[in-house]
Amino acid sequence: MYRATIDGERTELVLDSGASVILIDESAYEEIYKGKEKPLKQARRRIYSYGSSSPLPLLKAIEAEIAEKSNSISATLHVVKGRSGNLLGYDTVPRGPVMFYALAIEVIYLLVLVTVVCR
Repeated sequence: MYRATIDGERTELVLDSGASVILIDESAYEEIYKGKEKPLKQARRRIYSYGSSSPLPLLKAIEAEIAEKSNSISATLHVVKGRSGNLLGYDTVPRGPVMFYALAIEVIYLLVLVTVVCR
């Protein structure tokens, strides 16, 4: 789990080294922006989960600042309908030490998973 700040609110996201976008679910959006005015725009992309032929149910897209310690980036977040969790694509991660630890943990997890499955 990767902990970052999205527009000033602490949020947990899954770091996905294969994802090219940032996804937050509807419930996270409501929690982060409760009582705040945040301009939404129409989501112009179709985003598919791995192996799926149906696009994800995107509600809107927003521009946000994502920060981890002293590192931050401005990025487009895609809001997905429901409570499916939050996903942070590797290419969009603010570069800092926490990101490298989170990626190392993901790699170790995948190695263990592959070892177990291949036995």
